[in-house]
Order: sequence, then structure tokens, then C-alpha cells
Amino acid sequence: MFYFDITGIIGIIKFIAFQFIGLFKPIYGQVRQSDMHIVAHKSARLTTQNFMINMTAINYDTCQMEGFDSLRIKILHLPASSEINMLLGSGKGVYGKRFRVPFEYVYFEK
Repeated sequence: MFYFDITGIIGIIKFIAFQFIGLFKPIYGQVRQSDMHIVAHKSARLTTQNFMINMTAINYDTCQMEGFDSLRIKILHLPASSEINMLLGSGKGVYGKRFRVPFEYVYFEK
């Protein structure tokens, strides 16, 4: 229901309806076809968080990088319409022992 749209008219109707309902209770707001890039970016960030936790569990370091030149990154033969969410560096630490908060203090299992 959220993502189905044929001509864009259904998306406008859904948007108006969800905005009206949102006046009275919290509700999901990105329901139009044009909002799908927002949903994709949110999903990518959650996936990246999961990836970074798993890399730490197997003793690799990771680093999110934002503030990069996305036009230069697209030189890597990406489509012109692609949107780059973030860059993620990962690997073994190369600068020796660094101070890190122990993983057990950051991540808890219940």
C-alpha cells in the first residue's frame, strides 16, 4: 500500500491523507514514489550499522566517511543517477594499538 503508485495521483492522495492523519497521531510520512530515495538511504544506514558491529566482532576496524566529493566517486563507473549514501573504510588497524572502549561496554545482548 505504501509504495504502490501508477500515475503519481495515488501518491498525492496518500501524501495528503497521511499528512492529515499525522496531525492527530505519529505516522509514517514518506509514502510517495518520489520519497523512495529517503527510504533507501535510511535502510542503507541501518545496514551499515549492522555491518560495522559485525566487523568489530571479528576484530576489524571500520570508519564511516561523509563529506566526500560524490562526483569524483562516480568516476568509478557508477550510473549518473546513483546517490551515494556514505563511504565505509574497513580493515585491520595499521597504526598500532589504539585506545578503544571495549566492545562489551558498547554492545549488549539480552
